[in-house]
Amino acid sequence: MPRAPSQPLGAPDFRETSASEPAETSQINQGM
Repeated sequence: MPRAPSQPLGAPDFRETSASEPAETSQINQGM
C-alpha cells in the first residue's frame, strides 16, 4: 500500500478515486 507522504488525508481517497476516476484525483493532487 503506497502511502502519499505529501497527502496523508488523500491517501485513502486516492486509492478509491484512482480506481474510479484517476483524472479527478490528479486534479485534487495538484489543487491540494
